[in-house]
Amino acid sequence: IDRSGYISLEEIDLDVAKLLGSLAVTIHVVCGTLDKAWDGWFKKQFYSHRVSKEDFISACEEIGYPGDGAAAWEALRSDLATVGVSRGEFGFLEMWFAQPGPQMRRCLMGSGSSATQSCGLKSSVLTSWNRHESLRDSSDGSPF
Repeated sequence: IDRSGYISLEEIDLDVAKLLGSLAVTIHVVCGTLDKAWDGWFKKQFYSHRVSKEDFISACEEIGYPGDGAAAWEALRSDLATVGVSRGEFGFLEMWFAQPGPQMRRCLMGSGSSATQSCGLKSSVLTSWNRHESLRDSSDGSPF
């Protein structure tokens, strides 16, 4: 508990926070934005407003997400629609683009095998995240 006055996903379910946090970081590094990820990788069927589990897993593999794509799909599927994850549900990942919570920040800012083990991230993703953070710290504070 970070005693911030807010309840974070990290405090409720750290495993899901790590799972979705690592997906958000991978999307940021590979795709740049959630919109680009949604339109370019995840939304395979242009007539649908939802992404099936199979398409989601495939997109996760395409962008090099090291986590469990099926588990991430389940975690994002808050509407529990059987046909897939909506853009709105996918948008939940935006909270990692704004500012990671203290636990995820410690995890992401770690180094070496401890960070890759505790976060489930590839070292190249961690390197990119750390580079992104140092650029952000030296600019106006915006994530991009």
